[in-house]
Amino acid sequence: MFQRAAHSTVTRPFAVQRGFTLVELLVVVAIIALLLGILLPALNHAREVARTVQCNSRLRQIGLGARMYAQDYNDALPPHNTVDPSLDDPNLPGNGANMAWCWAQVAGDLDYAFKNGSVSRYLQDVSSIAGCPSWDTPTDAIDWAKATPFFNAYALPMVVHYGYNGRMLGLNAGMGIWRPFKQTQIDFPSTTVMFADSGQLNTDAGGSGEASIWPQWELEPPADDTASPLRVKGGNTVHGRHNGGGKGNVVWADGHASTEDVTLAHASNEQKPLFLGTLDPNDNDGPTNEWWHGGHE
Repeated sequence: MFQRAAHSTVTRPFAVQRGFTLVELLVVVAIIALLLGILLPALNHAREVARTVQCNSRLRQIGLGARMYAQDYNDALPPHNTVDPSLDDPNLPGNGANMAWCWAQVAGDLDYAFKNGSVSRYLQDVSSIAGCPSWDTPTDAIDWAKATPFFNAYALPMVVHYGYNGRMLGLNAGMGIWRPFKQTQIDFPSTTVMFADSGQLNTDAGGSGEASIWPQWELEPPADDTASPLRVKGGNTVHGRHNGGGKGNVVWADGHASTEDVTLAHASNEQKPLFLGTLDPNDNDGPTNEWWHGGHE
């Protein structure tokens, strides 16, 4: 009789677990680096787009504050500069204090000065709204202001990153006082600049030896106003700080806001690399004030 052979079990040694080789690790690292190289620019772009939108919203709020001012002052826009007799300049007691859209020349902390501007008194938390999320005031500008007695005494708005086209939205009444136009006197409100991203060129006031952009609360049009040369001097005060440079946010006299190409055709060699220019739809024939003329009497 045949007998079934007993089932034999073959014992195999445990398989040795193999780790990653150096080449495989380097490949993984290279893939991760490649993905980061692809994703980070997209993330940075998305972050800048969000900051540009936030800046646009802040400018619309400031423009709304100017229109609220006009409702309280017989339709007149905020003046470029005026004197508020209810305030007190410590150097000229009893004579009132100079007042701009974002600030008044009064002693005290910056918040108090902010709250007494012609437009800023209509805004909540103006010290935050007046700053552009895409740009920071250079530390040398702040340090210089603190070390300068006049600037330090009046807590000037070194954190205000938006300028007002007040000179072109009114007439010079003399003694540094502007008589503003009424909203109904603005000929083309949808294409007349009211507020915009602003800045001024600093060559070495902070001692750094390099040109930089410092804050500027007032705007200058592209060209001198030849009809009234004492009223307006042309210049480049619109700062293209968005989308990697070259784009600036604007709120127009009708209240809408937009992102525009900053014209650098009229800028100096120092201003161009810092994207400090102006807004001019016709930049091939010299500077024009097509988007800046306020209106008529």
